[in-house]
Amino acid sequence: MLANIEANPEKYEAYETSAVLKNGTRVWISWTNKALFGEDGRFTEILTVGTDVTEKKQVELEKQMMRQQLLHSQKMEAIGRLAGGIAHDFNNLLTTMRGFCDLALLEMQLDDTLRRYIEEIRKASVKASDLTRQLLVFSRKQPMELRSVNLNTEIENLLKMLERLIGEDVTMEVELDSNLWMIRADPGGLSQIIMNLAVNSRDEMTDGGTIITRTSNVEFGDKCQPGAPERKELRYVCLEFSDDGPGIDPGIVDKIFDPFFTTKGAEEGTGLGLLVVYGIVKEHGGWIDVESEAGKGTTFFIYFPARKT
Repeated sequence: MLANIEANPEKYEAYETSAVLKNGTRVWISWTNKALFGEDGRFTEILTVGTDVTEKKQVELEKQMMRQQLLHSQKMEAIGRLAGGIAHDFNNLLTTMRGFCDLALLEMQLDDTLRRYIEEIRKASVKASDLTRQLLVFSRKQPMELRSVNLNTEIENLLKMLERLIGEDVTMEVELDSNLWMIRADPGGLSQIIMNLAVNSRDEMTDGGTIITRTSNVEFGDKCQPGAPERKELRYVCLEFSDDGPGIDPGIVDKIFDPFFTTKGAEEGTGLGLLVVYGIVKEHGGWIDVESEAGKGTTFFIYFPARKT
């Protein structure tokens, strides 16, 4: 380093480094170096000054995080408007298609050779309608019926269905806060969130595993705290949904809520499951955090505003 500074003092005049203290805290130091020379012009020593810029760095990182979250929200909002407009028009066309299929079937004999082709067309239109319905939910054009509900009750009512849905190779565990606050939510939307997350975890755990669903009350000290632009209240109910599957590749974590993004085969996934979850949560005034580690699984933290008493 000394030789480098002597050879090119301007290059090493100022730089930043980070280090982790013994207590696990990360700090940032801004270094300023000045090469000193004697009367004969020869390099003699270096004057180095280090300044702790940890607080400044943290503020910069928080601003960067808020910008990223804002851009993501704007992107999803734009995608939602586009998807909603297309889905609405497309759904009208599918309704017409199903209607004419039904009329054609009424005119056909049961042994008509063309009947099975018309039935297949109708089945395809029904599947397509289901996709458009999911897009409409994401784009907030599907009406929701909000009422005061207990998230624990909604989860308990779904347990038997979830056990059949995930199969015998996956174990379902629940840890529910007995003093959970009430929330204003659409029960159908909550069911859709939980089932979509369960299916997503099941598909990732091809060799079986465990899904854990937890609920808890969360109270934030400052609703304007940096790094959480979605946070508008102080009290939230958290739905924690975790699995011990393979986890999500860090390179694609930011893409998992994008429309039609999927790591599954063409016949296995539509890429709309997590998108629908995102749309429903946003419609409830909440937000989602995701933590994932390769080989250790994935956890979704979903926050719903607690009902004001």
